[in-house]
Amino acid sequence: MHVDIKPRLRNLQVATRYLTATNFMGEYTSVFKGRGIEFVDYRAYQPSDDASMIDWRASLRTGQTLVREYSEERNLNLLFMVDSSASMVFGSHEKLKHEYAAELVASMAMGTLSEGDCVGMHMFGKGVVARVPPYVGRQQAYLILKNLVNPNNYGGKCDFSKAIEETSAVLEKHSIVMFVSDFIGFTEKDERFMKIAARKYDAVAIVVRDPRDNELPDGLNLITLEDPQGERQMVIDSDRIRGDYAAAVKEELANLENFFHRNGIDHVFLDTSKPFIAPIIKFFRKRREKWR
Repeated sequence: MHVDIKPRLRNLQVATRYLTATNFMGEYTSVFKGRGIEFVDYRAYQPSDDASMIDWRASLRTGQTLVREYSEERNLNLLFMVDSSASMVFGSHEKLKHEYAAELVASMAMGTLSEGDCVGMHMFGKGVVARVPPYVGRQQAYLILKNLVNPNNYGGKCDFSKAIEETSAVLEKHSIVMFVSDFIGFTEKDERFMKIAARKYDAVAIVVRDPRDNELPDGLNLITLEDPQGERQMVIDSDRIRGDYAAAVKEELANLENFFHRNGIDHVFLDTSKPFIAPIIKFFRKRREKWR
């Protein structure tokens, strides 16, 4: 299977700069808090300061009223779980789903690394097919990009439960795990494993869908469909089943959203025909309001 997203990667630096300009990383840092606070230094007390901030021992030693300054001790682990199965290698617009997801993950990873947090990535199909353990630094961004553009990491069936099981065996508790997938074929077994993951980690679901995942085009009549994760083919009358198809997808998405709500998994639905920056920023702001 040929998967070439290298021509699009030149746009990632532009996208990352735009994310910064739109205060994306400010939204990220306000939503995903660090593990605690770290003492930085003393400074002179100001009338606007809370009196409880005064360090009386240090003030007595120096002869002036001092307060302690702290900074957030982040040291966060962020892991992207990227679905690279065959259903993601599909698209009816400019970008296939895996291309769209790769741009999203690469942009967010590069921005997050600039904040000093640890970022990693697992790509999965029928289990984890590529691993980049969470770490910091420019080399980490290179490793993530290298795997995102590797065609050998794409194709095949999808098994959420196996991928989650393999990831949970090596990932530190209390990490942030962002699942990036179309969630097509998400089974009850997958739900059980993701529910367990949501208890162990700060789980976020980013649902990437192509418009054709949700609705068949009008006026095509007979078309041949193929199972992306198998070899079965079927000839259908698209106009005849178009309404039933849309209704089935609507029910599927409603069930998926209900599952996320029941298990406290923050989520956002993305459409590959529309840029991801605005809905991602809106999602972060919504999450920030939720946790205030």
